[in-house]
Amino acid sequence: MWRGSRDNLRLCRRTRVSRRVARLVREFHDLTAGTALAGEHEVVCHNDLSPRNTVYRPVSGSRRPVAFIDWDLAAPGARIDDVAPFGEEDRAVSRPAEQGEQGN
Repeated sequence: MWRGSRDNLRLCRRTRVSRRVARLVREFHDLTAGTALAGEHEVVCHNDLSPRNTVYRPVSGSRRPVAFIDWDLAAPGARIDDVAPFGEEDRAVSRPAEQGEQGN
C-alpha cells in the first residue's frame, strides 16, 4: 500500500467526499453510455474503483476527488459493477476487522 493511500481512505469515509466521488463516477458512466465503447453493455466501467485509485486535490481549502487512475481493467459493464466494490472497500476500512477475521 503506497503512503498516501491511508489518507485517501480516510477522506472517502466523509459523506461529502463520498457524494463527490459518486458524482464523478456518474459523470464518467454518463459519458460512455450508449457509445461504441460500451457496446451492448450499459456503460464502460473502471472495474477497480477505490479510494486508492482516486486522485484528490485541494479545492477551496479542502481536498476533493477530481479523477480516477489505474484504468487497465476498464471494460464494458453495468454501472452497479463499478459502484458496489468502491462502497464495500470504504465500509471495510471504516470498520476494523474483528479478531479472527483478518486474512479471510
